[in-house]
Amino acid sequence: MKILYALLILCVSLSFISASSINYTIVEEKVLVEISLENIENLNVDLPKDSSAIDRSENFLSYITSSIVEKSGNKILFLVDEPLLNKVEQVNIFLPEGYFLSADYPIFPKEYTSETNGRNIIILFNQMEKNEILFFYETNSTNLIYWLIGLIILVGVIASVFYKQVKKKNFTKNLQKEERRIMDFLLKQKKNTVWTKDISKELEISKVMLSRKLRNLEEKGLIKREPYGNENKISLKK
Repeated sequence: MKILYALLILCVSLSFISASSINYTIVEEKVLVEISLENIENLNVDLPKDSSAIDRSENFLSYITSSIVEKSGNKILFLVDEPLLNKVEQVNIFLPEGYFLSADYPIFPKEYTSETNGRNIIILFNQMEKNEILFFYETNSTNLIYWLIGLIILVGVIASVFYKQVKKKNFTKNLQKEERRIMDFLLKQKKNTVWTKDISKELEISKVMLSRKLRNLEEKGLIKREPYGNENKISLKK
């Protein structure tokens, strides 16, 4: 998958290569460098020591290196010192997908433009006078963390609702009609607690029948009764 992505980036970057240009395509911790310049084979180009996949022809040179990028905290430094920078018409730098220029540090040189191909931010320099480029870029990892936290909370809420539904179903299973009505009413109350007088009033059940049904529910281990004078506080048994 990574190879296919790198090939896709390469195809896109090739469209930016002019008669005289340098492309830097950052893929993870490596950079694909593509230099298009007339008679480049006759020029003395110092390649980085870790250069690999070197391809050289009369007017084109490409190689892969990791010496241009360096991680610094949660940001990544892009630093290149290339004598050919001020000898080409255009320099294009492709940031990795999901990365953007850091607002904490200015880009050098400041004469640049930026655009996007829908997947990558591209930094463009035209007719450079300098032979050095320096900037920091980063990914929005903070938003990713918030997104993961939000996802965990959402899953927790869904699981809680599902658990309550299952719990309610298990509670009311195999109960008589009036017992089921009492349990449904109890489950809807704050902290699953209610007074017997409120049950009798809301469900229109006589005190005698209510007392019998509550005793049945208590024997089944579903509720507990706490006497307060002539009243009882009914709670869902944990």
